[in-house]
Amino acid sequence: MVMEPNREADQLVAEFRAIVREITEQEAPPFRLDTAIVDLGIESLALYEVISELERRSGIVLTDAELVAVRTVGDLLMLAHGASARVR
Repeated sequence: MVMEPNREADQLVAEFRAIVREITEQEAPPFRLDTAIVDLGIESLALYEVISELERRSGIVLTDAELVAVRTVGDLLMLAHGASARVR
């Protein structure tokens, strides 16, 4: 089944918000897909845990080279989605 781009993006954002809430025990700050990761105010260890949980839930492993290129929330979510599609 092919998902509509906006619906897929909404699902990715909802998943990211849920993971941030679980890891930080706080609501994710307001963000858009073009929000810089550093502007989220999430400590580096918590961000590592968020990425690890995103990988676990998606059944993927993101390489260091892939993660270095991530600048925005959208970059991270699209990278995770793309890696997930490669695994399936």
